[in-house]
Amino acid sequence: MRRTSFATAFLVAASALGDIHYPDFSNAHSTLALNGDAFIDAPDLVLVPDARDLAGSAWHIVPLSLAQGFKTTFTFDIDGSATDGIAFVIHYAGFDALGRHGSGIGYDGIPNSIAVEFDGWFNGADGNGDPSDNHISVHTRGTDPNSSDHAYSLGAITIDEFPWNRPDPVKVTILYIPGSLSVWIDDRSDPDLTVMIDVAQTLELGPSSTLIAGFTAATGSGHAHTAIAEWHLTVIPAPAGLGLFATCFAAFAGIRPGRRPTREPRSAG
Repeated sequence: MRRTSFATAFLVAASALGDIHYPDFSNAHSTLALNGDAFIDAPDLVLVPDARDLAGSAWHIVPLSLAQGFKTTFTFDIDGSATDGIAFVIHYAGFDALGRHGSGIGYDGIPNSIAVEFDGWFNGADGNGDPSDNHISVHTRGTDPNSSDHAYSLGAITIDEFPWNRPDPVKVTILYIPGSLSVWIDDRSDPDLTVMIDVAQTLELGPSSTLIAGFTAATGSGHAHTAIAEWHLTVIPAPAGLGLFATCFAAFAGIRPGRRPTREPRSAG
């Protein structure tokens, strides 16, 4: 009980510096930049339809000061035989940013980015190090083009049950406090994954820099209709000493931060 009160009190006390609210996407045509195979099919935002070898991205057209801290919640739905996955991405690569389809999940190749992927297809045999066919992972290469290769994962966790291929949408919550990023699925009491990361340092941002937020998705040899039903994001300030607070928060919540992989990244080719 104390854990919930602590986190709630922090968020309530924080002054919002910007926000995104899409209870649905019926009126989002003028506020989202859509790329590739993404389109609005009211009330949903469809990132990829049910077909092979597709990729789509959607970005809120107002950049925000996300490096100071943010909380975002969204629900997504995957309906089909199989999919490579969906990702929540923050970056400063422009509103036309779109990465590779298939195992790239639409974010592989986007520079200056951090991606939280919800991967539903095992590509370990392809050499990218997927731990399973149902996992969450946080990926970044700093200012270099991002990669879905798990050599660049800050931390990953396999989900025992495959929650994103089911009749009802999946709810996701992501909380970033400088130094720590946590991901929850379906309102679980403890985060499913926490990694240690400082967004400003990782992406080499200045004190007034802003970032673009949104989603990517992709299909390869498998295919599935992949859509976002709603999305909310609130930016919160970073008071002095919040780096220490992030460490205390992780310890208080009883969560184990993800670690960078120790193996050397594979060379291209």
